[in-house]
Amino acid sequence: MQNDKAYAVKSYSPEEKKEYALQKKKERDEIYSLLNRETLALKDDPEKLRDFFRVQARFNNYTISNAILILSQDKDATSIKDFFDWASREVRINRGAKAIKLLYQRTYETKEGDIRYTYSVKSMFDISETSRKNYIVTPDRKGPEELIELLYSSSPVPRREHENEDAVTEAYTLANEVALKDLQVNEYQKDDMFNVALLSSIMVLGRYGTEPDKELLEKVMEILRDMDERGIRKILSTSKDTSNRIIERMDHEIYRKMVRENRREAAAER
Repeated sequence: MQNDKAYAVKSYSPEEKKEYALQKKKERDEIYSLLNRETLALKDDPEKLRDFFRVQARFNNYTISNAILILSQDKDATSIKDFFDWASREVRINRGAKAIKLLYQRTYETKEGDIRYTYSVKSMFDISETSRKNYIVTPDRKGPEELIELLYSSSPVPRREHENEDAVTEAYTLANEVALKDLQVNEYQKDDMFNVALLSSIMVLGRYGTEPDKELLEKVMEILRDMDERGIRKILSTSKDTSNRIIERMDHEIYRKMVRENRREAAAER
């Protein structure tokens, strides 16, 4: 027999809706305040700047703003998802787990039919706060010699000798050249082109496990010295876009190399 029991849907009063909206605004304001403070700290604290590049390398598919927010809340995070995403993987979030608050853009339509954008705060949880806390997420590390070969084989930059440079220095020099070439191809003509290329080279090598030394960090801090929080995030975002294009080509070259090796092994077994 069909159950005809009706379930009432709770309706909220205008006062309750207003209170909810005020709570959400307060939450956003607190996150924006945290974001601005942590952004400005990057130009004064070399260790925080080094940690930022580490976090950005692990979460290069996240925006610069969210990378900074991850840095400020859990710099050791390796894999983060929201409650429902973890649940869909049959992973349980621990009781009392600490959430990482990030900003997500959403669109909405006004009464007039205009499309507007706003940001909401979303709670995420690192894998260390779940039932899979012992699962280790390891980055794809490449040595400097391998990075040099990948940069040459995946870019139009001609091969040349870098005299009196060790492998790491040569890799940074080459990554900087590749970034400049990418910016030129994409018709980037702003005065900060060379600064963007330097930042991009750090992000490219960082993606594969090579971190900047003290001298490079000091150069970055000098670049950021006179910028406000918006300016810092803007140049980092431009550099991230450039580095991601280079990384995409390098990853494609890694995949092509793997396919060639698999074919050779299969042919040898015949």
